[in-house]
Amino acid sequence: MSYGIPELNRARVNARPGQLTRRWQWIAIIGWAVVVYGISAAGQGGDQLGKRPWWLDGLLVPIPFLLPLAAGITAIINWRWSTVVGLLAVASTALVAVADRTASPGVAAAEGVIALVGLLTTLAASAGRVPGRIVTIDRSQAAQ
Repeated sequence: MSYGIPELNRARVNARPGQLTRRWQWIAIIGWAVVVYGISAAGQGGDQLGKRPWWLDGLLVPIPFLLPLAAGITAIINWRWSTVVGLLAVASTALVAVADRTASPGVAAAEGVIALVGLLTTLAASAGRVPGRIVTIDRSQAAQ
C-alpha cells in the first residue's frame, strides 16, 4: 500500500550506528538540562533552608555537575557512547544524594529524584539509538 507521499513510504535515518536519532537526541539534551538545573535548584533550596549540601562548601561546587554536563554535551554532539556517559552521570548523581542523606535529607531526596529523572531520560533516549545495521523499509513493497 503506497500512501503517495515519499516520506511515509521510506524510513530514512541520517545517523551512524550507535547514535541517537534527531528527536531522541533532543529528548536527551532537554532531559540532561533539566537534571543540571534540578541539582542547582536542590542545592540552592537546601542552602536557603539551612540544610547545606556538602558540595556547596569551597571548591566542591562543580562535583555534582561534571558528569551530568558531560552527558548533556555528549547528547549535543551525538556521540555514540552518550548512553554510557548518561548512566555514569546517573550513578554520580545518586552518589551525591547518598552523601547528602545525613546532613540534609531533604536535599538528598530531591537529588535522588533528579537521579531517577536522569535514569529515565537515558533509558528513553537509548531506545532511539540507531541499530548496528541500518535497514531501510520500503513500505510500498512490504504491503504487497
